[in-house]
Amino acid sequence: RIDGEARLKDKQVPAAHQELTAAVTAFRGAAELRQNWPDPFLCLMRAFVAMDDIELGADALAQAERYGHIAGDREWALLGEGYLKRATTLADSEELEPLTRAADAYAKAIEHFSKATAFGTVAQRLRDARRRLKDVQDRRERLSASAAHEQTA
Repeated sequence: RIDGEARLKDKQVPAAHQELTAAVTAFRGAAELRQNWPDPFLCLMRAFVAMDDIELGADALAQAERYGHIAGDREWALLGEGYLKRATTLADSEELEPLTRAADAYAKAIEHFSKATAFGTVAQRLRDARRRLKDVQDRRERLSASAAHEQTA
């Protein structure tokens, strides 16, 4: 997993996904070998978020919590970063549907960041997510108004 994350930072995406996929397989195997143990699910969460599958990451965290892990600032910040990354990518669009998805992702980032405001740079990231959400909402409103105007014309 660590090698995969390092390759992502070096923009070696195919190799990173190969490493992360291998990590997911290994952590799932670990979860089967030692049932009711939260650690493999915490590792799965990190791997899934690195692979941009934040929902599977959140599911893995929920499973870790079922096995007794108490989610802390680090996990909430990681999920927040995943949603912020997704939202930022979608926000580059000038179309209503991706902007709506971006707004949803920003809202989820804000939700998760709000649980970890004292951790690292989360307070800054939270302010940034709120600002970007407002920008996306404003752009959505302008696009909706423009589309409504075109339909009446």
